[in-house]
Amino acid sequence: MSKSVECKFVSFGKKCPFGKACKFKHGAPGLSNRKSPRKPPRAKAMSLVGGPKLRVEDILHECVRRVLKRHGPKKQWKPFPWVSKITARVDEFFHIDEKLSDPSDDVDMSMAGSLISMDTIYKFRLVHGNVDVKSTGGGVVSGYENADPSGGSGSTWTALEWSSLITLFSQVKMHKFTCHFTADIGLTQGQVIAVSGVLSSLAGNPSTFDNSWDNADSKLWAPKEVSLHGFVHSISGSDLNWAIVTTPNPGSYAGVPGAIQWYGSGFGATVTVGQVSMEGIYCFRSRI
Repeated sequence: MSKSVECKFVSFGKKCPFGKACKFKHGAPGLSNRKSPRKPPRAKAMSLVGGPKLRVEDILHECVRRVLKRHGPKKQWKPFPWVSKITARVDEFFHIDEKLSDPSDDVDMSMAGSLISMDTIYKFRLVHGNVDVKSTGGGVVSGYENADPSGGSGSTWTALEWSSLITLFSQVKMHKFTCHFTADIGLTQGQVIAVSGVLSSLAGNPSTFDNSWDNADSKLWAPKEVSLHGFVHSISGSDLNWAIVTTPNPGSYAGVPGAIQWYGSGFGATVTVGQVSMEGIYCFRSRI
């Protein structure tokens, strides 16, 4: 027989009983000349589940161990970054019990450190509400509310928490100041009121419609058009310097400057047009 003919035993993956004395070819590609296919590392690892009860990290460790045993050390696997990712993930799982063993380890230490830092900023919402917006004897509605919540000189309202906060902090500045307007349901006039904000504190009511309307952020409020959400106008304190809490409004450059003003005419004499409520977000720092 020619050695070019493949041995039938070998072609079916069987061991030839004649061995080297066989007259047929044993070197042809076939199942006998290939290593038996290995199970994927994951399949081998999962076979461990049938034995003693193992944790997930134990199975993952076994998977990686068998991969590295088969293909060599990790330094030969630089083109395959998934190996290092697997090992890192396994290490993370391996130490998870240690991380959670003490609940105090989960505390954000940066929060604790912020309690002793003078630069930590705390924001508080300060409010005061339901101040009547009334017309004069001539039917003019004119007024303003300053952003200063201290109740001191130049302030038009006092926040209930202000006295408590100034005993805790040394410095303050405004983040945002808002006036919420609500109309009187019984109002019959259809005139409008110009509402606008200014970045410096005011000391008096606007005297004309243009005093309020001729501002970049001015809006028109029609009190007769009653809305469940009311009418809202806000100003923001960007790039303000910090001010001492005992002098919260030293000028338009620091602290809590700014105001919201309004003006309208043509209303009935001495009628209540609506109410205005003040709301401000203020930043405090340098806890005492």
